[in-house]
Amino acid sequence: MTERNPSLSKRPRHVGLTQETENGWGILNTSLLPIIDRGCPSLEREKTHAYLMPLPVPMRRAIFVRRCIVDWNTVLKPPTRGLLIVLSGPAGVGKDTLIEQWQLVAPNVRRLITYTTRPQTRMERHGLDYYFVTEEEFQQMIAQGAFLEYANVHGNWYGTPLHKMEELRNAGRDVVLRIDVQGAMQVREKFPEAVLIFVAPPSLEELERRLRKRGRDSEEAIQLRLENARREMEYIPKYDYVVVNDDINRALETLRCILIAERHRVRHRMETSVAESEARSA
Repeated sequence: MTERNPSLSKRPRHVGLTQETENGWGILNTSLLPIIDRGCPSLEREKTHAYLMPLPVPMRRAIFVRRCIVDWNTVLKPPTRGLLIVLSGPAGVGKDTLIEQWQLVAPNVRRLITYTTRPQTRMERHGLDYYFVTEEEFQQMIAQGAFLEYANVHGNWYGTPLHKMEELRNAGRDVVLRIDVQGAMQVREKFPEAVLIFVAPPSLEELERRLRKRGRDSEEAIQLRLENARREMEYIPKYDYVVVNDDINRALETLRCILIAERHRVRHRMETSVAESEARSA
């Protein structure tokens, strides 16, 4: 049983997160660690108190955690900043169809159109399916820091525009990135709050059937895609969710439930609270 500091007579509006200080042990909520890791430099000027409580065993040896102040009134409101959602999966698994249908049933969802150096097919539209650019133009964009992530897939470059993603999220839109596993890992490193969803086929046999049915690839290309699919599926443990696309209506319902759950996740609301507090302090 820990003792409460007698000098703390009022329940604070904000909760400060600290380690051992001159005044004793501060509260440490492990659900806030992503925010603590980022630090809150613009908020450290504010004063706060914290109730004293035992720290989780893994945290007792930590040397120092920067203090961060959270406005709980803001946390309880619906978040105003949109989610960042990554959708990955093997070629032919049905990602494009899922995203198209998802946008119809969830109007707040926006697919972020990516840049690519691969040739444009007859059915594709520039600016709607992809932005088709030359390799020289793509390399210039890399040098300018224009991409959130980029990767070479099947011999072609793909890149996600950073500015447009931030613009949509700040407008409250839930942004969906349709990218491969390489790009997903880059996004997770830069944006730990991103929601990673892997769309999987019911089986590799079913995936092969779908690839042959669409009639766009040679035999060599089909075998390459199947081999890549095996490697991509090894990344599933690094994702937050897996959706097996054996029935499009069932898959859409799963995506809808994921979206609802993530919009109510405490971590997302607290990140929004911190971002808004930093903006007010700037």
